[in-house]
Amino acid sequence: MSGNSLVLPIVLWGRTAPTHCISSLLVMDDFSTIITGCHDGQICLWDMTPELEICPRAMLFGHTASITCLSKASACSDKQYIVSASESGEMCLWDVNDGRCIEFTKLACAHTGIQFYQFTIGTQREGRLLCNGHYPEILVVDATSLEVLYSLVSKISPDWISSMSIIRSHRTQEDTVVAVSVTGILKVWIITAEVSRMQDLDPVFEEESKPIYCQGCQSISFCTFTQSSLLVVCSKYWRVFDAGDYSLLCSVPSENDQAWTGGEFIAADKVIIWTEDGCSFIYKLPASCLPASEHFRSDVGKTKEGSIPPLVYSIADRTDKQLLICPPVTRFFYGRREPFHKLLIQGDSAGRLSLWSVPDASPPPQATLQVSSSISLQEAFDKLTPVSAGIIDQLSVMPGGEEPIKVTASVYIPSQGRLVCGREDGSIILVPATQTAIVQLLQGEHMLRRGWPPHRTLRGHRNKVTCVLYPYQVSPRYDQRSLVSGGVDFSVIVWDIFTGEMKHIFCVHGGEITQLIVPPENCSTRVQHCVCSVASDHSVGLLSLRERKCIMLASRHLFPIHVIKWRPADDYLVVGCSDGSVYVWQMDTGALDRCVMGITAVEILNACDELAPATVDALSHSAVNLKQAMTRRSLAALKNMAQHKLQTLATNLLAADNADKVHTHRRQGTHTPPRSTDMQHHRHAVPPFLSCFPCSPFLFPLLFPVLLNISCPVFVFCCRPPRPGTPETPRRTSAAPQPSSPALQAQIKQGWSQLAAMHCVMLPDLLGLDKFRPPLLEMLARRWQDRCLEVREAAQALLLAELRRIGQSGRKDTIDMWAPYLPQYVDTVSSPGTSTEPAPPAPPTAEPQPIETKAPEEEMDVTDDDITAGKALTFLLLQPPSPKLPPHSTIRRTAIDLIGRGFTVWEPYMDVSAVLMGLLELCADAEKQLANITMGLPLNPPADSARSARHALSLIATARPPAFITTIAREVHRYNAAQANSQSQQNVHTTTLARAKTEILRVIDILIEKMPGDVVDLLVEVMDIIMYCIEGSLVKKKGLQECFPAICKFYMVGYCDRSHRIAVGARQGSVALYDVRTGKCQNIHGHKGPITAVSFAPDGRYLATYSNADSHISFWQMNTSLLGSIGMLNSAPQLRCIKTYQVPPVQPASPGSQNHLKLARLIWTSNRNVILMAHDGKEHRFMV
Repeated sequence: MSGNSLVLPIVLWGRTAPTHCISSLLVMDDFSTIITGCHDGQICLWDMTPELEICPRAMLFGHTASITCLSKASACSDKQYIVSASESGEMCLWDVNDGRCIEFTKLACAHTGIQFYQFTIGTQREGRLLCNGHYPEILVVDATSLEVLYSLVSKISPDWISSMSIIRSHRTQEDTVVAVSVTGILKVWIITAEVSRMQDLDPVFEEESKPIYCQGCQSISFCTFTQSSLLVVCSKYWRVFDAGDYSLLCSVPSENDQAWTGGEFIAADKVIIWTEDGCSFIYKLPASCLPASEHFRSDVGKTKEGSIPPLVYSIADRTDKQLLICPPVTRFFYGRREPFHKLLIQGDSAGRLSLWSVPDASPPPQATLQVSSSISLQEAFDKLTPVSAGIIDQLSVMPGGEEPIKVTASVYIPSQGRLVCGREDGSIILVPATQTAIVQLLQGEHMLRRGWPPHRTLRGHRNKVTCVLYPYQVSPRYDQRSLVSGGVDFSVIVWDIFTGEMKHIFCVHGGEITQLIVPPENCSTRVQHCVCSVASDHSVGLLSLRERKCIMLASRHLFPIHVIKWRPADDYLVVGCSDGSVYVWQMDTGALDRCVMGITAVEILNACDELAPATVDALSHSAVNLKQAMTRRSLAALKNMAQHKLQTLATNLLAADNADKVHTHRRQGTHTPPRSTDMQHHRHAVPPFLSCFPCSPFLFPLLFPVLLNISCPVFVFCCRPPRPGTPETPRRTSAAPQPSSPALQAQIKQGWSQLAAMHCVMLPDLLGLDKFRPPLLEMLARRWQDRCLEVREAAQALLLAELRRIGQSGRKDTIDMWAPYLPQYVDTVSSPGTSTEPAPPAPPTAEPQPIETKAPEEEMDVTDDDITAGKALTFLLLQPPSPKLPPHSTIRRTAIDLIGRGFTVWEPYMDVSAVLMGLLELCADAEKQLANITMGLPLNPPADSARSARHALSLIATARPPAFITTIAREVHRYNAAQANSQSQQNVHTTTLARAKTEILRVIDILIEKMPGDVVDLLVEVMDIIMYCIEGSLVKKKGLQECFPAICKFYMVGYCDRSHRIAVGARQGSVALYDVRTGKCQNIHGHKGPITAVSFAPDGRYLATYSNADSHISFWQMNTSLLGSIGMLNSAPQLRCIKTYQVPPVQPASPGSQNHLKLARLIWTSNRNVILMAHDGKEHRFMV
């Protein structure tokens, strides 16, 4: 109503009751109310009559996790309060009469049990809550404010408390808390009047600690009838102890592999014990457990295991019960007022409550007690008259059907007063919310469909709508018209909420959409107009509503996505998975920054919740702002983006140009199979891998809808342009429109994305194994190294998907079936055990090390298959050309490809140096070979081998950066040593090394960009390689920054233009000093930890070095006189440390594994003044 801030929630449940998987139970003292908590976090209140009839009254919402325990929080009848706790540490205080949440708090620990304790201070009664759970103490909490007052702590063997019980003493003013820890130690605390009045956090230590050897204690209860017995129930046995000295009186094991879950005294001589599967049993205790008997304590110290007392009742579970999701919850309550009911109550995962009234009279032996009352939420809903209505039930009843279409997602838009409901059939209904609720709640003639307020139906999803989002409601930066929905058909659709028009469909995921999220306000401008979509295939996408395209798709997660968080200041999207792993993605470039586990993952997630991260404070400093732009956005990222735009432009131009050159080869009635024209740039060509599938009647209905949605010009790419010298065939008469617009290109990409998803993901699931005819592995294997790159990539993706689908046993059967057809000469050479065969000639270093030289403990992990495969691949790579094995054959290229893909597996069984030199030999002239290829033609065999070798080198280097760097550095040192010894004859490796300098620099550039942490660990070795690959005269003429700019981004690398020296800081605390003119290197030691930054003075007279590990900055005097320069040509320069200062250590920013690379840098402002600038903008000034 106008002028009032009252918000009245209206709940329309519909005909289906909400799920209520019961996890905890409580009955109020007056036996008029039952409270149940469920795993979804809701609490249900049930009214119970004296005749034990039950009816649900209210549902309480306030918890976000499973309810672990319930307890009363007041003793007086006029104020009926209860307290609830959840797995996430939440505690709520509720008023049972009206369902209000009176108090809420959240602790860092989860409670598993709460006991209410009341005491008297003068004339006033106070209430306390004793809580135990996943922490090694008992917390005493105020029952009204939920504030922790003090704790009961263990001095001896502190551990989690499994269960506890409060023993009230009528003779003294002292009460006792008895608890059993998870390790089976019984703890006793005495609560006196002084302790009860405590309101500080001083701990109260136990009075007694005694091991009773009760592992896995489920419950402990005190006998209020005799005041002298304790019942301890464990999963495999239950025991009765004397409450005076805690001596064992009786022990009963479980039968038939039953697991006990709890028990209670129901009389002085009877106990009721219940099991995990819902059965309960009432036993009569032996005379040795009864204080009124003359045989009391007669068996102390000689109790026999297995002496089972007589069974009075057995309360079996219902015979018609369905298979339950989780075990039922059973509790026993007895009334202290009329009519003194003794009730056994059980709640199961289907939301059903069952009651048994336990009589006092002794029944016949082995009698079974019948259920007194039973009801579920769904049964209560079915009894309602009229039937409970949903918000749009009248619009959702199909003709001839009884049940309405289920609403699976909804969003309320208060600014427009509209309710958006997504339904199970894929449609979306827009209705005026208030009028619709009134129509459903008020009965009458206007319930007919013709009396409904105006509504709109949106149809676009093919199946259930899973989530709906109105972005403008979250942030006004979005278009007010846009409504976003996701469904199980893998699609995200953008609607115009005013006209009902479908504006765009995103098909970028390979699973149903589970969540739609709005990014925070302080993201980059491009991300601010995106929505984040999460799918069941463990992928996350950023979908731009303004550009109508997916700007980032993160799809490398191995486990379901649990949480999405943002780090806008660092341009990071942080994804937390269910296995505890955290993936950090860069939103602007879509690159995976890192993947972490353990405590680092927790710290990164917590850092995302900080309101003001440490890095934000430093953004005001212009130099730091530039530094962050260089490190996070980086020139490399800008270069990649520019290349992508140029590649897209080139693709469109080539498509428009090649569309005019369509021709078809028909030779003697045969049709030339379509091939892709541009193997390196076109990614939208029709994949000719459809021939790999057998003709299946179930395949084409799935493929035709996708194929028909793709425009005709796409098929232009399938035709090969005319070869030089061949006449062109006449052009097509019907010219198709050219795919030049970005929207059309996006539609083409989405179509092929759907097609690939249907082949690789959806097809086996949609058809079922009985109807699915898998692709022929032989055809895919033949096309693994096809000359057409599109066919090659498609065949590799399909083959890998099929090998994953058939599993390990299927792969083994395939290998066994193919084994007779494999080349025998490879098997003869590469198999172990055939040492009698003479090995064919090969380069001297290509022979792998014999396996017999391995240490005995390493031989346990060596398998014959790995050794055989490693030897075979090495042989295929290094074997000289022969008629059986041509130089650029398909099998050799396949071996190169497999070496790159599985280098981490083969590495122990290969000569890494020989493999790298062999690959470098193949791609030494890669630039020349690949540059001469005419655009649009398949690669020739030498160029294809060079491309495969180049790709394998990149994979090896990024998979094992230390192995690549150390191996190449060792070859460089070997070459330098040979040169120093003036050896005239050089082996093949040095020749290869000299020819492949450009390729080595390319790989080093990739490593610096993608894996800078590994490069820094071996920075001196990397500089050795760079000094070998780049001519000294060129560095002297142009400078290091222009010759190899990638290495200059490290702060621990410095170059002096005046003296032509390069300084490199090492991880061991030393500095390597290179002379560009002579190529010699000198090491100086001046720090105790890794070097953080080095820098030369502008005149070259001083070198400043800084190490954050030992917090020192040192200044070295360089000999730059004419005499010194002349002398340095033949001897090492004379260096001496002239000054050393201590500096406060710089703390790295969190999160970030690469922050130690950019902690601080040295900036010379003059020939004698230097600034140490930290990453957070702090400056320290020094003068030499």
